[in-house]
Amino acid sequence: MDNQQEVLKDRRCAEMNRWSCYSSIICLLLYVVFRKADYAILGWQPIVLCITVITFFVGLIGLSGVKDWKGMLRSITTILLTAGLSLFLAIHLVIGYFLA
Repeated sequence: MDNQQEVLKDRRCAEMNRWSCYSSIICLLLYVVFRKADYAILGWQPIVLCITVITFFVGLIGLSGVKDWKGMLRSITTILLTAGLSLFLAIHLVIGYFLA
């Protein structure tokens, strides 16, 4: 019984890893598509920031289910991509708020 639970946990973590990678790519694409928008405060940027932060934490959870080098590469890419985008968007929002 315990072995089945561990297998299910590993499978869920692997799925979380895969979907967090897809979500991080979507977050990056959303930023690239909507970066030319004129409204910065309470526009699309806080929404993308929230999705990116959630994706970052899901990627950290998915890191525990890594079994091979492809999963590790996918997880590290997800974490680095979402951490960088989150930091950039947070700084952009704070500077935009003070300059507005």
